[in-house]
Amino acid sequence: MNGSCFLSYQEWSDLELRVTRSLFSEAVSNQELFVRKLVNATVIHNQCFEHTSHESDHGGNHVIYMKPFGADELPIYGARLQEALFDYCDVSPALSMDCCYWEHDRFVRGTAIRMEHEPLKIAGLLLDHYLVQYEQTYENVYSVFDRDRRKVILFLKGVEL
Repeated sequence: MNGSCFLSYQEWSDLELRVTRSLFSEAVSNQELFVRKLVNATVIHNQCFEHTSHESDHGGNHVIYMKPFGADELPIYGARLQEALFDYCDVSPALSMDCCYWEHDRFVRGTAIRMEHEPLKIAGLLLDHYLVQYEQTYENVYSVFDRDRRKVILFLKGVEL
């Protein structure tokens, strides 16, 4: 899975059934593309967009279709997720991961489940619905890639199995 490809983020309107604007385009590694397609949403220029679908062509061009994130579309967590997402701003020189944990009706930034910096290892965590750390099980509620910060943020909730 070496090499790179061209990725374009397009805002999609369900009402108009068409792309309404191009948000961003860039070349990315194939491994990072995997991560970017697995997250639920992407932050571009301090605005969160929820992924609606994605596609690719034979020429190696990829498109992620998005719509503005609506806190009301994610019951219980939506507004709190948005607050936590923009509560801090640290930039990573390479793709990395942060975790926010559901505590007392809000998400709190905490120690990452695993300090992963390799795209395929981050992708592996995104594929799991549940993650275990120190004998505590967490449900992966939502995941966001913040393009400006170079971070994948996992929003997790502790569960009893």
